Amino acid sequence: MSVDNVNSMREKYIYFGGDLSYKKLILESINNERLVETQTIGQADIVYWTYGTGPRLKTHLRVWISRNKKIIIHWIGTDVLIWSNKLTKYNNMRSYLHYRLWRWMIKHKQRKGDLHNYAGSTWLKSELSSIGISSEVLPITSVSEELVHSYRRVNNRKYDFVSYVPLSRYDFYNGDLIIQIAKIMPDKKFLIIHPDANDLKDVHNIYPGNVRVYPKIDFYKMQKLLANAKCFLRFTKHDGLSLSVLEALLAEQQVFWTYQFPDTHKVELSSTPNDVLIQSLRTVVEEWEPNESGRSNVLKNYTISAMAERYEKVVF
Repeated sequence: MSVDNVNSMREKYIYFGGDLSYKKLILESINNERLVETQTIGQADIVYWTYGTGPRLKTHLRVWISRNKKIIIHWIGTDVLIWSNKLTKYNNMRSYLHYRLWRWMIKHKQRKGDLHNYAGSTWLKSELSSIGISSEVLPITSVSEELVHSYRRVNNRKYDFVSYVPLSRYDFYNGDLIIQIAKIMPDKKFLIIHPDANDLKDVHNIYPGNVRVYPKIDFYKMQKLLANAKCFLRFTKHDGLSLSVLEALLAEQQVFWTYQFPDTHKVELSSTPNDVLIQSLRTVVEEWEPNESGRSNVLKNYTISAMAERYEKVVF
């Protein structure tokens, strides 16, 4: 057996950096017994960095100059926006030059085959390309087989609209707009989940009577709530391929989103008058039907099992 074959069959150590909330989903997608997680970046054969950028240049210079480590950078949303601003706005020349050097290092290692960039959606791939970074599209999915099979169809749904709005990024998620819509539609029931609030004591906003509010809840309770609502609202100012959108589609919801995606309703917040948006929301919810095509698309393309083969190629 050749040395290359021996190396390909041995265990490989993987180190995760960046946004670690995605680590479990990525490991489940890879699901390979030859992959061993390490907490020491120096021991790692593979450095997997979620939320763009990769290891810091100064902090992890040895990783960047190593010839024996594979770096995977997974760009998922706001990270692309930050880099675009750093490379196109010259308010801080020192920061601008630092990010240019960082980009050069990414591209240099990419040309050598030691680094791979993955974008969580087609539009993030385009945005990265506009700042000179090439990538391949690879979504991160939360749709496990367990979730698919435990899903309960609820046709007589209690809530008309549900939205996921972190308090710490209330403006970024257009929380005020959602509350304004709820006030204009007092005959409809709204559900707002604040995932970064430990309990309702953290929620200081006063909501209309037709709005039910939840603090942080566990994953499966979230799925039950999604299955009991007709429409999902996601009005972010910038986004990757949202896991919550995939979960809403799995629950056969009608989805209103600020990005173009199959089986969803695209909302152009900058050019759509509020009365037009309200009328669109009212029409869809009053004529609501389960979004069967949206669920089918998720099952076909975005389950963990559907992504497993692609992740296997990414890592090995």
